[in-house]
Amino acid sequence: THTHTHDCSTLPPPGESNTWIMSQMEEFSRIKARLLSFHAHKGQVQDASANRGSVSGKPMAKCLVVHFHGGGFVAQSSQSHEMYLRYWAKALQCPILSVDYSLSPEASYPTPMEECFYAYRWALHNADRLGSACDRVCVAGDSAGGNLAMAVTLRAIHEGIRVPDSVFLCYPALNLNYSVSPSRLLGVIDPLLPQGVLQNCLTAYTGIEAKQFYTTDPFLSPLSATEHLIRKLPQVHIVAAALDPLLDDSVEFAKLLKKHNKVCSNSPIQNFFFFLQHQSFTVFPFFSSSS
Repeated sequence: THTHTHDCSTLPPPGESNTWIMSQMEEFSRIKARLLSFHAHKGQVQDASANRGSVSGKPMAKCLVVHFHGGGFVAQSSQSHEMYLRYWAKALQCPILSVDYSLSPEASYPTPMEECFYAYRWALHNADRLGSACDRVCVAGDSAGGNLAMAVTLRAIHEGIRVPDSVFLCYPALNLNYSVSPSRLLGVIDPLLPQGVLQNCLTAYTGIEAKQFYTTDPFLSPLSATEHLIRKLPQVHIVAAALDPLLDDSVEFAKLLKKHNKVCSNSPIQNFFFFLQHQSFTVFPFFSSSS
């Protein structure tokens, strides 16, 4: 699998209509993204030192995946999630752009979300450099990355730009308001994702003490999205973990989708893939070409 890291912020988007994004990005540090592709496609940016023996010149892929990694907004990277991304790149036969957004607490909201939105919009305008015709585009993310993937989609709807054709979320953090729910109570005894860790991650990302935090901002807490935004969502695929403190986020969001007939299949609950624990997504990749 070919990998390439490039700096999105150094590549100006084409056309005057995107100038406002560049001005917003002036205060941000460099945005990096890792490009993974099983084949070297026509027009694709490549790192020759990392792609020895690759065969270039294959036709552009029809699809593109833009990925946002998890890690509680405070950790991980595109490289830490590369194991299953390489599997996806081979199975889907399309390029994957995984974004390394700035981590909290050094960069709190809205900086990471703005960076992800910028990277998504950059990818749309530079898909040929990624080796994709971009006939279809999917945004994907796990945990905090699932929050950012949905936030980018809602932001695209709000800004009136191209909306992803589908959204793929794995145990996403969709409700950032401090609340007590059955699955959140698992955090009291969860050895991998205890309640204290969840609260610290939330505090780092929002800059506000978790127990005092409440917001109706859908780009921060997607479960707060208005009916107008929900109705314009594309297909949404949610994978939940049965013993995950964030399970109820997925369940409540699935109910919201079902309420507005925005379901990817007959039943959002029955079509969940239930795994044992948070982070099993990175161990048991399941994204197939038929999906």
